[in-house]
Amino acid sequence: MCLKRRLPKPDAATGPDPVIRARDTAFRLLTRREHSRAELHKKLTARGYDSDIVDNLLASLAAEDLVSDHRYAQALVSHRVSTGYGPHRIMMELKDKGFAPGDN
Repeated sequence: MCLKRRLPKPDAATGPDPVIRARDTAFRLLTRREHSRAELHKKLTARGYDSDIVDNLLASLAAEDLVSDHRYAQALVSHRVSTGYGPHRIMMELKDKGFAPGDN
């Protein structure tokens, strides 16, 4: 039986330019599903990217409309409604994820 060797996940320590690596990592995360800015910031800094690089990257992605807290919240609400969650539960989950009541 031959086991496949898994390649390590790319992080800030590999590659020549951490800005390019951070952008590539963000793209990989965003291809799976919508993420909020806070969620992307947390995931990228957890992988070792400098907070300033991540902040600049997120501003750039938001300017290009590639990341949107509004779109993320809409996707979350739509998914939760379709799976039978009630409005109070959805509001609490949004609050837990950093969205204040009345945010647009």
